[in-house]
Amino acid sequence: MPIVRDSKGCSTYVPFEGFFCEKPLDFFTENQEEYRNRLTEARVRVLEVIRFASRPLWGRGLNHEVFAIGSRIEDLANFVDENDRRRCELVRQQRTREAKNGLPPGEYRLRSPQKVSRRRRALFRHSDIPKEYFAGLRLSSRELDMFVDLMRWYLIEAAVTDMFREYEIECVNDIWAVKVSVMDNHEPARRDRHRRPAGKRGQVKYDDHSWHGRPQRDRKRLPAQIAA
Repeated sequence: MPIVRDSKGCSTYVPFEGFFCEKPLDFFTENQEEYRNRLTEARVRVLEVIRFASRPLWGRGLNHEVFAIGSRIEDLANFVDENDRRRCELVRQQRTREAKNGLPPGEYRLRSPQKVSRRRRALFRHSDIPKEYFAGLRLSSRELDMFVDLMRWYLIEAAVTDMFREYEIECVNDIWAVKVSVMDNHEPARRDRHRRPAGKRGQVKYDDHSWHGRPQRDRKRLPAQIAA
């Protein structure tokens, strides 16, 4: 079930009945491909949260499993959602304090990820909801934010459910584990998503070491053919 936070930052779990009956698919009935794209994004975030479930030694997540978070699908969905939204919540709380009293001396001003693909809005955003959808309810901005967060949670839960059905993840003795082959395939796919186009700065250079050890003038020359 989703997590709700008040203005003081206190959190509590709220049953689904206390929210809305809508699901993310309700807003993509005419664009099923976009809904599948959002599920793919949710799947990537599930793998990324598990990959960085513990503090890596060298800045590179290598985990394939998480411990003691519960054996239900919604437990893993809660864990992923909590980790995925952590930076967003910290920025939101700091902005609230900054608007009221300003930041104390020495406190670093947090920034959201600059790339849209890394933000929470890549899963579900306010613009996905038609303007007339809640016209009669007059929801506050905070209630609308809660609704959007709930839609994001549903997408993560749907991704976890699909991965569980496809045997990409499994739970044994309260340990959620990702198949090694799934995580191995996720690594290059994640890099390809963020790779810059050819010719741009950051492209991996090509080095030909076939003539390694020879003088520079000979590196591009073909070896002389031995006369028969």
